[in-house]
Amino acid sequence: MKKAVARAALEYVVEGRIVGVGTGSTARLFIEELAGMKDRIVGAVASSEDTRQRLEKHGIRVFDLNEISDMPVYIDGADEITPEMHMIKGGGGALTREKIVSAVAGKFVCIVDGTKVVDYLGRFPLPVEVIPPNASQELGRSAPLWFQLYSQPDRSNTLSLVRRAEAAGYQAIMWTVDASIKRSGYP
Repeated sequence: MKKAVARAALEYVVEGRIVGVGTGSTARLFIEELAGMKDRIVGAVASSEDTRQRLEKHGIRVFDLNEISDMPVYIDGADEITPEMHMIKGGGGALTREKIVSAVAGKFVCIVDGTKVVDYLGRFPLPVEVIPPNASQELGRSAPLWFQLYSQPDRSNTLSLVRRAEAAGYQAIMWTVDASIKRSGYP
């Protein structure tokens, strides 16, 4: 089923243009399908190093986001999605880059199969990323300086950890649900 949705997403790829490509198991299948039309696109912008490597392995030219002025579509999967179209994304560890790349695209196409549909969100750990306030400068010079927080159902320490991160000079950039922390890292 995942392969079928990955194949179906090709109809949103604009020939002769650059496509944004997400990260994760469904995105990996999309890359395999995209390889079949690599001669009909200019290239792609990758939302992670894993995606970049996979695109290059298939002979698809990869552009840095700073090299492009326009990108009609960004295609990515989700970790969970409800029938009301609420979703959790970013569990693969590329949430910040996914959000940046998708913000540049004219359209975001989320591809999911039935295994990702849930009645309510929360079985998948909620991704929360925290990056330093000067991230725009840091991201341009070196590896991203951020850490990711994962939730647990008991929802007990999220606010405490986010406050500790902010006190250390970090700024929470993605926090959509109050949830507790499974693992964390500090600079």
